[in-house]
Amino acid sequence: MIDIFKNISKAISTTPETSLHSYIQYARPPPMPLSSTAPKPPPSAHKSHKNHLQVEPNPRRKLQNMHLLHGEFLSERVRQFTDQHVPKDTDSFLEDSDIETGVRLSIPCAPFDIQLQNLGRVVDVESTHKWVKYYPLQTLQRAVHLAFPESADYRFTDFRGPDLDEDIMRWSTWTCHNSPSAYNTPAVVFVQPPWILSLADFESFIRCPSVYSFKGTFASDERLWAKIWDVCFQRKSCFFIVTTYWGWVLGAFSKAWSNGFVTRIHDFSESQPTILESLLYWIASAMGIEGSWQVPEVSNEPAFIQIESPCLVRDIMPPGSWEADRRALLALSVLT
Repeated sequence: MIDIFKNISKAISTTPETSLHSYIQYARPPPMPLSSTAPKPPPSAHKSHKNHLQVEPNPRRKLQNMHLLHGEFLSERVRQFTDQHVPKDTDSFLEDSDIETGVRLSIPCAPFDIQLQNLGRVVDVESTHKWVKYYPLQTLQRAVHLAFPESADYRFTDFRGPDLDEDIMRWSTWTCHNSPSAYNTPAVVFVQPPWILSLADFESFIRCPSVYSFKGTFASDERLWAKIWDVCFQRKSCFFIVTTYWGWVLGAFSKAWSNGFVTRIHDFSESQPTILESLLYWIASAMGIEGSWQVPEVSNEPAFIQIESPCLVRDIMPPGSWEADRRALLALSVLT
Protein backbone atom coordinates (compact mmCIF):
# COMPACT_ATOMS: atom_id res chain seq x y z
CA MET A 1 0.00 0.00 0.00
CA ILE A 2 2.84 2.39 0.87
CA ASP A 3 4.54 1.72 -2.49
CA ILE A 4 1.28 2.40 -4.35
CA PHE A 5 0.85 5.68 -2.47
CA LYS A 6 4.42 6.74 -3.29
CA ASN A 7 3.91 5.97 -6.98
CA ILE A 8 0.69 8.00 -7.08
CA SER A 9 2.40 10.88 -5.28
CA LYS A 10 5.27 10.84 -7.76
CA ALA A 11 2.87 10.86 -10.68
CA ILE A 12 1.03 13.97 -9.51
CA SER A 13 3.96 15.82 -7.97
CA THR A 14 4.83 19.21 -9.43
CA THR A 15 8.32 19.35 -7.95
CA PRO A 16 10.63 19.83 -10.98
CA GLU A 17 13.28 17.40 -9.75
CA THR A 18 10.84 14.48 -9.87
CA SER A 19 11.11 14.79 -13.63
CA LEU A 20 14.31 16.68 -14.31
CA HIS A 21 14.45 15.30 -17.84
CA SER A 22 11.05 16.77 -18.65
CA TYR A 23 11.82 20.05 -16.94
CA ILE A 24 15.00 20.92 -18.84
CA GLN A 25 13.35 19.95 -22.14
CA TYR A 26 10.53 22.44 -21.64
CA ALA A 27 11.82 25.16 -19.31
CA ARG A 28 12.72 28.37 -21.14
CA PRO A 29 13.97 31.55 -19.46
CA PRO A 30 11.43 34.38 -19.28
CA PRO A 31 11.94 37.41 -21.55
CA MET A 32 14.36 39.99 -20.19
CA PRO A 33 12.81 43.50 -20.47
CA LEU A 34 14.89 46.63 -21.01
CA SER A 35 14.30 49.81 -19.06
CA SER A 36 13.13 52.88 -20.95
CA THR A 37 16.36 54.52 -19.79
CA ALA A 38 18.60 51.74 -21.13
CA PRO A 39 20.36 52.28 -24.46
CA LYS A 40 18.40 50.82 -27.36
CA PRO A 41 20.03 47.91 -29.19
CA PRO A 42 20.77 48.74 -32.83
CA PRO A 43 18.70 47.18 -35.63
CA SER A 44 19.50 43.50 -36.23
CA ALA A 45 21.80 44.15 -39.20
CA HIS A 46 23.82 46.88 -37.47
CA LYS A 47 26.75 46.74 -35.07
CA SER A 48 26.69 48.72 -31.85
CA HIS A 49 30.18 50.24 -32.20
CA LYS A 50 30.21 50.34 -28.39
CA ASN A 51 32.14 47.17 -27.53
CA HIS A 52 35.37 48.97 -26.65
CA LEU A 53 37.07 46.20 -24.71
CA GLN A 54 40.48 47.28 -23.42
CA VAL A 55 42.68 44.64 -25.04
CA GLU A 56 45.66 45.07 -27.30
CA PRO A 57 47.57 42.77 -29.66
CA ASN A 58 49.96 40.66 -27.62
CA PRO A 59 52.53 38.18 -29.02
CA ARG A 60 52.04 35.97 -25.96
CA ARG A 61 48.42 35.39 -26.96
CA LYS A 62 48.49 32.05 -28.83
CA LEU A 63 45.07 32.24 -30.49
CA GLN A 64 45.32 31.86 -34.28
CA ASN A 65 42.27 30.24 -35.87
CA MET A 66 38.58 30.00 -34.99
CA HIS A 67 36.01 27.50 -36.23
CA LEU A 68 32.20 27.56 -36.33
CA LEU A 69 30.72 24.23 -35.22
CA HIS A 70 27.95 22.63 -37.27
CA GLY A 71 24.70 23.67 -35.58
CA GLU A 72 22.43 20.78 -36.51
CA PHE A 73 25.03 18.19 -35.56
CA LEU A 74 25.55 19.73 -32.15
CA SER A 75 21.80 20.07 -31.50
CA GLU A 76 21.33 16.36 -32.15
CA ARG A 77 24.11 15.52 -29.72
CA VAL A 78 22.59 17.77 -27.05
CA ARG A 79 19.23 16.02 -27.25
CA GLN A 80 20.88 12.58 -27.24
CA PHE A 81 22.91 13.54 -24.17
CA THR A 82 19.76 14.70 -22.37
CA ASP A 83 17.97 11.45 -23.15
CA GLN A 84 20.88 9.30 -22.03
CA HIS A 85 22.19 11.14 -18.98
CA VAL A 86 19.45 13.26 -17.42
CA PRO A 87 17.17 11.22 -15.11
CA LYS A 88 13.60 10.79 -16.33
CA ASP A 89 12.54 10.05 -12.76
CA THR A 90 13.96 9.87 -9.27
CA ASP A 91 13.63 7.22 -6.61
CA SER A 92 13.07 9.70 -3.83
CA PHE A 93 11.73 13.20 -3.42
CA LEU A 94 14.41 15.85 -3.47
CA GLU A 95 14.32 19.24 -1.84
CA ASP A 96 13.09 22.07 -4.04
CA SER A 97 16.41 23.85 -3.48
CA ASP A 98 19.95 22.98 -2.50
CA ILE A 99 20.09 22.82 1.30
CA GLU A 100 23.67 24.10 1.40
CA THR A 101 23.45 27.02 -1.05
CA GLY A 102 19.75 27.73 -1.51
CA VAL A 103 20.22 27.42 -5.28
CA ARG A 104 17.12 26.08 -7.00
CA LEU A 105 15.47 25.52 -10.35
CA SER A 106 14.28 29.08 -10.95
CA ILE A 107 12.88 29.12 -14.50
CA PRO A 108 9.05 28.95 -14.43
CA CYS A 109 7.69 26.02 -16.44
CA ALA A 110 4.13 24.67 -16.34
CA PRO A 111 2.99 22.53 -14.62
CA PHE A 112 5.87 22.93 -12.16
CA ASP A 113 5.25 25.27 -9.25
CA ILE A 114 7.95 27.88 -9.85
CA GLN A 115 7.04 31.54 -9.55
CA LEU A 116 8.29 34.34 -11.77
CA GLN A 117 10.38 36.80 -9.77
CA ASN A 118 10.39 40.56 -10.24
CA LEU A 119 14.01 41.34 -11.07
CA GLY A 120 13.23 44.75 -12.51
CA ARG A 121 14.02 46.02 -15.97
CA VAL A 122 17.55 45.90 -17.30
CA VAL A 123 19.41 49.20 -17.44
CA ASP A 124 23.13 48.31 -17.41
CA VAL A 125 25.62 45.45 -17.45
CA GLU A 126 25.07 44.72 -13.74
CA SER A 127 21.32 44.19 -14.15
CA THR A 128 21.93 42.11 -17.29
CA HIS A 129 24.27 39.91 -15.28
CA LYS A 130 21.63 39.70 -12.53
CA TRP A 131 19.09 38.24 -14.98
CA VAL A 132 21.63 35.79 -16.38
CA LYS A 133 22.57 34.60 -12.90
CA TYR A 134 19.08 34.31 -11.43
CA TYR A 135 17.37 32.38 -14.22
CA PRO A 136 19.74 30.46 -16.54
CA LEU A 137 22.80 30.03 -14.32
CA GLN A 138 21.03 29.27 -11.05
CA THR A 139 18.81 26.72 -12.80
CA LEU A 140 21.80 25.29 -14.65
CA GLN A 141 23.80 24.82 -11.45
CA ARG A 142 20.94 23.02 -9.73
CA ALA A 143 20.24 20.84 -12.79
CA VAL A 144 23.91 19.85 -13.15
CA HIS A 145 24.11 18.91 -9.47
CA LEU A 146 20.95 16.80 -9.72
CA ALA A 147 21.97 15.06 -12.94
CA PHE A 148 25.62 14.57 -11.94
CA PRO A 149 26.05 14.36 -8.14
CA GLU A 150 29.83 14.22 -8.57
CA SER A 151 29.68 17.90 -9.59
CA ALA A 152 28.32 19.02 -6.20
CA ASP A 153 31.49 20.94 -5.29
CA TYR A 154 31.20 23.18 -8.36
CA ARG A 155 29.32 26.46 -8.35
CA PHE A 156 28.98 29.61 -10.42
CA THR A 157 31.02 32.36 -8.82
CA ASP A 158 31.09 36.02 -9.86
CA PHE A 159 34.39 37.63 -10.72
CA ARG A 160 34.63 40.53 -8.28
CA GLY A 161 38.10 41.91 -8.93
CA PRO A 162 38.76 45.21 -10.68
CA ASP A 163 38.64 45.12 -14.46
CA LEU A 164 39.06 47.78 -17.13
CA ASP A 165 35.95 46.49 -18.92
CA GLU A 166 33.62 46.21 -15.94
CA ASP A 167 31.21 48.78 -17.43
CA ILE A 168 30.50 46.63 -20.50
CA MET A 169 31.32 43.06 -19.44
CA ARG A 170 30.89 40.82 -16.39
CA TRP A 171 31.72 37.16 -16.01
CA SER A 172 31.10 34.20 -13.75
CA THR A 173 33.25 31.11 -13.39
CA TRP A 174 32.19 27.49 -12.93
CA THR A 175 34.58 26.70 -10.10
CA CYS A 176 35.22 24.03 -7.48
CA HIS A 177 34.49 25.98 -4.29
CA ASN A 178 36.55 23.58 -2.17
CA SER A 179 39.64 24.31 -4.25
CA PRO A 180 39.09 27.55 -6.18
CA SER A 181 42.39 27.55 -8.05
CA ALA A 182 42.92 28.29 -11.73
CA TYR A 183 43.05 24.56 -12.44
CA ASN A 184 39.60 23.96 -10.94
CA THR A 185 37.65 26.33 -13.20
CA PRO A 186 36.38 24.30 -16.18
CA ALA A 187 34.32 27.12 -17.74
CA VAL A 188 33.75 30.89 -17.78
CA VAL A 189 30.46 32.66 -18.63
CA PHE A 190 30.87 36.13 -20.18
CA VAL A 191 27.93 38.57 -20.04
CA GLN A 192 27.39 41.73 -22.08
CA PRO A 193 24.23 43.83 -22.53
CA PRO A 194 22.45 43.45 -25.90
CA TRP A 195 23.09 47.11 -26.77
CA ILE A 196 26.85 46.47 -26.42
CA LEU A 197 27.04 43.04 -28.07
CA SER A 198 24.37 43.44 -30.74
CA LEU A 199 23.13 40.61 -32.92
CA ALA A 200 25.37 41.81 -35.76
CA ASP A 201 28.34 41.95 -33.36
CA PHE A 202 27.52 38.43 -32.20
CA GLU A 203 27.40 37.17 -35.81
CA SER A 204 30.71 38.84 -36.56
CA PHE A 205 32.23 37.22 -33.47
CA ILE A 206 31.27 33.66 -34.37
CA ARG A 207 32.46 34.14 -37.97
CA CYS A 208 35.77 35.79 -37.10
CA PRO A 209 38.37 33.49 -38.74
CA SER A 210 41.54 34.49 -36.92
CA VAL A 211 43.23 36.91 -34.54
CA TYR A 212 46.72 38.09 -35.39
CA SER A 213 48.80 38.87 -32.33
CA PHE A 214 51.11 41.27 -34.18
CA LYS A 215 48.32 43.33 -35.74
CA GLY A 216 48.42 47.03 -34.92
CA THR A 217 44.78 47.38 -33.85
CA PHE A 218 41.86 45.03 -33.31
CA ALA A 219 38.35 45.11 -34.72
CA SER A 220 35.45 44.63 -32.30
CA ASP A 221 35.13 40.87 -32.92
CA GLU A 222 38.88 40.40 -32.49
CA ARG A 223 38.84 42.33 -29.21
CA LEU A 224 36.10 40.07 -27.87
CA TRP A 225 38.03 36.95 -28.85
CA ALA A 226 41.21 38.35 -27.28
CA LYS A 227 39.41 39.26 -24.04
CA ILE A 228 37.87 35.80 -23.75
CA TRP A 229 41.20 34.12 -24.48
CA ASP A 230 43.05 36.20 -21.88
CA VAL A 231 40.51 35.52 -19.11
CA CYS A 232 40.18 31.82 -19.93
CA PHE A 233 43.91 31.27 -20.29
CA GLN A 234 44.66 32.87 -16.94
CA ARG A 235 42.17 30.49 -15.32
CA LYS A 236 43.06 27.47 -17.49
CA SER A 237 39.39 27.32 -18.55
CA CYS A 238 39.20 25.79 -22.01
CA PHE A 239 35.39 26.12 -22.19
CA PHE A 240 33.43 29.36 -22.25
CA ILE A 241 29.95 30.79 -22.83
CA VAL A 242 29.13 34.26 -24.16
CA THR A 243 25.67 35.72 -23.62
CA THR A 244 23.50 38.83 -23.73
CA TYR A 245 20.70 36.78 -22.10
CA TRP A 246 18.81 37.10 -25.39
CA GLY A 247 21.50 35.17 -27.25
CA TRP A 248 24.00 32.49 -26.23
CA VAL A 249 27.18 31.17 -27.86
CA LEU A 250 29.06 28.14 -26.54
CA GLY A 251 32.79 27.93 -27.14
CA ALA A 252 36.04 26.18 -26.33
CA PHE A 253 39.77 26.38 -26.97
CA SER A 254 42.07 23.63 -28.21
CA LYS A 255 44.62 21.93 -25.99
CA ALA A 256 47.42 24.25 -27.13
CA TRP A 257 45.17 27.33 -26.95
CA SER A 258 45.81 28.20 -30.61
CA ASN A 259 42.34 27.35 -31.97
CA GLY A 260 38.88 28.40 -30.86
CA PHE A 261 35.53 26.71 -31.52
CA VAL A 262 32.09 28.29 -31.25
CA THR A 263 28.49 27.33 -31.90
CA ARG A 264 25.82 29.32 -33.66
CA ILE A 265 23.90 31.90 -31.64
CA HIS A 266 21.26 30.18 -29.53
CA ASP A 267 18.12 32.19 -28.77
CA PHE A 268 17.08 32.16 -25.10
CA SER A 269 13.57 30.98 -26.02
CA GLU A 270 14.42 28.23 -28.48
CA SER A 271 13.34 24.62 -28.07
CA GLN A 272 14.51 21.19 -29.26
CA PRO A 273 16.90 21.61 -27.60
CA THR A 274 16.19 24.34 -25.07
CA ILE A 275 18.97 26.68 -24.07
CA LEU A 276 19.02 24.94 -20.68
CA GLU A 277 19.71 21.60 -22.38
CA SER A 278 22.53 23.12 -24.43
CA LEU A 279 24.08 24.80 -21.39
CA LEU A 280 23.92 21.60 -19.34
CA TYR A 281 25.60 19.74 -22.19
CA TRP A 282 28.35 22.35 -22.42
CA ILE A 283 29.10 22.38 -18.69
CA ALA A 284 29.14 18.58 -18.74
CA SER A 285 31.60 18.78 -21.64
CA ALA A 286 33.79 21.22 -19.72
CA MET A 287 33.92 18.72 -16.85
CA GLY A 288 34.69 15.79 -19.15
CA ILE A 289 31.55 13.85 -18.29
CA GLU A 290 31.15 10.69 -20.34
CA GLY A 291 29.10 11.13 -23.50
CA SER A 292 29.66 14.88 -23.73
CA TRP A 293 31.47 16.87 -26.44
CA GLN A 294 35.25 16.81 -26.70
CA VAL A 295 37.40 19.54 -28.21
CA PRO A 296 38.60 18.30 -31.63
CA GLU A 297 42.25 17.52 -32.16
CA VAL A 298 43.85 20.14 -34.40
CA SER A 299 46.35 18.91 -36.98
CA ASN A 300 49.78 20.55 -36.93
CA GLU A 301 48.97 22.30 -33.68
CA PRO A 302 52.16 22.81 -31.65
CA ALA A 303 52.42 20.88 -28.42
CA PHE A 304 51.22 22.83 -25.42
CA ILE A 305 54.06 24.53 -23.59
CA GLN A 306 53.33 25.74 -20.10
CA ILE A 307 53.85 29.47 -20.10
CA GLU A 308 53.07 32.07 -17.51
CA SER A 309 49.67 33.69 -17.61
CA PRO A 310 49.75 37.27 -18.89
CA CYS A 311 50.53 39.66 -16.05
CA LEU A 312 47.60 41.97 -15.44
CA VAL A 313 48.08 45.56 -14.37
CA ARG A 314 46.13 45.05 -11.16
CA ASP A 315 48.59 42.31 -10.15
CA ILE A 316 51.33 44.89 -9.56
CA MET A 317 49.27 47.76 -8.16
CA PRO A 318 48.81 48.40 -4.42
CA PRO A 319 45.39 47.61 -2.94
CA GLY A 320 42.85 50.43 -3.18
CA SER A 321 44.57 52.24 -6.05
CA TRP A 322 42.31 50.89 -8.78
CA GLU A 323 39.47 53.38 -8.86
CA ALA A 324 41.71 56.28 -7.85
CA ASP A 325 43.86 56.11 -10.95
CA ARG A 326 41.99 54.04 -13.52
CA ARG A 327 43.14 56.09 -16.51
CA ALA A 328 46.78 55.70 -15.54
CA LEU A 329 46.29 51.96 -15.24
CA LEU A 330 44.76 51.85 -18.71
CA ALA A 331 47.70 53.74 -20.15
CA LEU A 332 50.11 51.39 -18.41
CA SER A 333 48.25 48.32 -19.71
CA VAL A 334 48.65 49.54 -23.28
CA LEU A 335 52.40 49.79 -22.81
CA THR A 336 52.80 46.32 -21.31
